[in-house]
Amino acid sequence: MISMILSLIILILSDSRPLVEVEINGRPAVMLVDTGSSAGLIDINQMDEYGFSLMAKTDMVISSIGGKRCESYRVRDLWVRLEGIDIYQFLATDISLIAESIHKETGYRISGIIGYKQIRNTKIKIDACNNMITIGD
Repeated sequence: MISMILSLIILILSDSRPLVEVEINGRPAVMLVDTGSSAGLIDINQMDEYGFSLMAKTDMVISSIGGKRCESYRVRDLWVRLEGIDIYQFLATDISLIAESIHKETGYRISGIIGYKQIRNTKIKIDACNNMITIGD
């Protein structure tokens, strides 16, 4: 029996950061793929733009640039898709300092961060030498 292998290749938008184009609630956006992030994050400041809402506050406090500590919230009405693949389990928090730093460096403004849990769940493989990300087996 021959098994079918699903593999999508996505070009990274920047040579200095693994940035990818996604859809957030059907609208185009850019996210950082971050193996060092323990959680997937969506910018709380973009709730109105993307139409998601907050639920309960979590016990997780997010550390940002300069040690700034930000509260995080569970979200509802949030759908993130990367090349047709759904990515789940994001927390909303203020990532404005990180987004501004990345914007200055790359010219792209991120709306969120795809964290380690999402990387594992979607089987993302990062090929930094070739500026590509592969999704799937």
